[in-house]
Amino acid sequence: MGSTTPPEYQLGFSNGKVIADFLAEKVGLPTSPPYLSLLSNNNKRPFLTGVNFASGASGILNSTGYGNPFDKTSGLLASVHKDLLEKLGSSGAQNYLSKSLFAIDTGSNDVLSYSDSSDLREKSTPQQYVGLMIHTLKSQMKRLYIYDARKFLIPGVASVGCAPSRRIENRAGECNEELNALSIKYNEGLKSMLLKLKSKLKDINYSYFDAYSFTQNIIQKPAAYGTTCSVIRNWLKGLIRSQKVLKYANILVSFSGFLRLKLLAVVSGG
Repeated sequence: MGSTTPPEYQLGFSNGKVIADFLAEKVGLPTSPPYLSLLSNNNKRPFLTGVNFASGASGILNSTGYGNPFDKTSGLLASVHKDLLEKLGSSGAQNYLSKSLFAIDTGSNDVLSYSDSSDLREKSTPQQYVGLMIHTLKSQMKRLYIYDARKFLIPGVASVGCAPSRRIENRAGECNEELNALSIKYNEGLKSMLLKLKSKLKDINYSYFDAYSFTQNIIQKPAAYGTTCSVIRNWLKGLIRSQKVLKYANILVSFSGFLRLKLLAVVSGG
């Protein structure tokens, strides 16, 4: 997204690597290619190095945003599962998928949608809305389980109320605590749901990442990370694409994540 963008990242929500890329790199695996790119070429071994179903501007609920909802994304895995069955056989596909890591990063847009929609707030309380998010995510994870998903990485929702696009809404530039409270409520429900799901589906394993505390630590204590910060706000066609830029160019806390995201990436375990 700019002159510094390597060719392999020019269609992404970043001018470089995103979470799924760093994750694959950390465990010594190739970057998972986008789902549609595998359909458009004649790769004789598609999906065998993982696959990325990421879609911007979407969320857990079908009504959130305008990207592919998680419901559709989990449905795409059915086609991957069918392809692997044909290539590897039943036991081979099951072994491959059970060793793969399913990274699911979603929920921020749902939280923002509730805050921005008077209709949603009239129809449900924050607790009811969070409950719907949790129930929907649980259903989709059980659907992934049917397709042999067993290992999950699931971050919670970050402190979306501290995004610059929200802080400029008041003169003091303070975080929107109502939004942050909704993020916390969702994260608590998410952790509880994962524990209960693990008790029923005993062969699954998951790691929960506390994205809320992580982002708050950087925002509140930048010196602890060896730098100072300044906030740059850009307006492009009415869309605020704001990010907190640190002293060094290679250390960046990006708030663009609060404007996307549903991510389901399968990192090959084969």
